[in-house]
Amino acid sequence: MGPLVTTEVVVGVLLLALLITVCFVWVRRRRIARGGPLVLGAIREQAGPRWRLGLLRLSDESLDWFSVVGPSFGPEHRW
Repeated sequence: MGPLVTTEVVVGVLLLALLITVCFVWVRRRRIARGGPLVLGAIREQAGPRWRLGLLRLSDESLDWFSVVGPSFGPEHRW
C-alpha cells in the first residue's frame, strides 16, 4: 500500500469512529429523554470545587442527573 491509500484508510476509520460516536450520543440522549423533560444542569461534589455538567430529568417520583459524557444510560444521582 502506498502512502495515499494508507491516508485514505486512516481518514475513513476516523470518520467512521466520529459517526459512531455522534450516533451513540444521539441515541443515549433520546433514551434518557424518554423518561420525562430534560434540562441542562450542573452539580458539585461535596469534596471538590469543580462543577460537572449534566442532564437533569424530572419524573413523577424523582429527579435524575446524568453525566453529559459517558456510556451509562442510567442516572449517576437520583433524588
